Amino acid sequence: MIVNKYVLILALVYAGASGASTALALWMPQLVKSFGLTNWQTGLVNAVPFGIAALWMVLWGRSSDRSGERVWHNALPLGWMALAMVATFLAIHSLWLMLPLLTLIAAGTYASKGPFWALSSEWLGAASAAAGLAQINALGNLSSFGFNYMIGWIQSETGSFPLALMPIALVAALGTLSVLVIGLGRPRTAH
Repeated sequence: MIVNKYVLILALVYAGASGASTALALWMPQLVKSFGLTNWQTGLVNAVPFGIAALWMVLWGRSSDRSGERVWHNALPLGWMALAMVATFLAIHSLWLMLPLLTLIAAGTYASKGPFWALSSEWLGAASAAAGLAQINALGNLSSFGFNYMIGWIQSETGSFPLALMPIALVAALGTLSVLVIGLGRPRTAH
């Protein structure tokens, strides 16, 4: 299972979503506070993207379940998440521009997760799903651990949060392309 190409590709896809979600949880309060807000204001503003993302996650998952479509329900959130990370360079001096981008990042990472696990189960099939899903989860979360150290290092060396997000944006973009290339030409269930 450790060298199964679908498991490795899905781990890459999950690394982008998982990396973004842990990065937001750990680094977004510091980014929001850098706009000169008090601790109270930072907490309130920081909650907005997560509240919207929670609602969007449910709606996006329902859409995926209703249609049975998984590939685009994974690729679109990962893609808009990567684009929103790149766009943070344009919003570095305006909280009112940064907040919608952070919301798109949060919505992308959480919206992709439900359809992602459904897609993963379909791609791996019943015989290898348990071991494959465990490996995908382990590799994806391990990358999150590495991303958070990388974000801290890049941000401390450069002073730029947007630049620190670029490794995750790159992995999310690669995950988007991987899902589209493999998913659009693949049968619904692999054995």
